[in-house]
Formats: sequence, structure tokens, C-alpha cells
Amino acid sequence: LELPERYVLAVGGLDGVSGLPALVRAALGPHAPEVPLLLVGVTGDELDALLRTMPELNKEPEPGRVRALGVLDETDLAVAYSRAAVVAVPALSAGSGLVALEAMSLGAPVVHSDAPALVEVCGDAGVVVARETGEGYPARLAEAVRSVLDDAALAGELA
Repeated sequence: LELPERYVLAVGGLDGVSGLPALVRAALGPHAPEVPLLLVGVTGDELDALLRTMPELNKEPEPGRVRALGVLDETDLAVAYSRAAVVAVPALSAGSGLVALEAMSLGAPVVHSDAPALVEVCGDAGVVVARETGEGYPARLAEAVRSVLDDAALAGELA
């Protein structure tokens, strides 16, 4: 997998309910954490197509800032979860509780949206981000991820 030492992991597709496009904006925006974002379930072609829809970025992202890992088998996915500094689950609707549950079961701190399924699954074991759409969501995601990355005690408590 050639995983970096520290990274943010997200699992899912680039559909309208996953929230991953907002997370990619968070990883490339002005408030971005200084670690790469790795996307499981997304191909390089899909990521390239998404980046072409983001003219506000005004430049090519630095190499490796956001990386598509494609589909992983169970063993590689478990490794990716367990080594992640943060797992982000920015879902805009219900149905993403399994990703958060898998991440938490493997000791990864989770940042997630306030989608009801995620709030129920994570309880107080994750950092919650209000999921309203719009320009503010990517910045709030970036701030939440950065808060976990910058606070070892918080990351340890969540893990």
C-alpha cells in the first residue's frame, strides 16, 4: 500500500451522499491539515474527474496530497484503518455507520458528520461536524481533522 507515516483515511465513493467531495476540498483548501488524504473505494480516474470540477483550487494539488487507493481487500483495509491518524466519515446522509464502526474497532480516531446513523454509532467516541452543505462544510471538516491530528491526548482518547 505504501502508506505514509501519518494520513487521514476516508472510505466510500464520490457520490452525492458520501460527503467525500467536501473532504477533498478540505484536504486541498486553505485550512487543510498537513497530512495526505487517502481515499479507499475511489479510483485515480474518479479523483482526477472530481478535481476538474473544483476550479476554485486554482492550481494542481501537490503530488500525494490526495491519493486514491481504489478498492482494498479486507486485510489491506484493516491495515489502512489501523495505521490512520484519523478516519473521516463526512456523510451527508445516513448509511455510513459501518465505516465509523470498522475504524473505531481498529483503534482509529474518527471525525464524522452529524448524520443520525453516525451519531448513534459513534456516540461520544468521535468528533462531530455539522453537515450542512455549502462552503463552510469543508473548512469545518478540515478544522475537526486538524484538531485530532494536533492533539495527541484527544486522538488517544478517541482511539
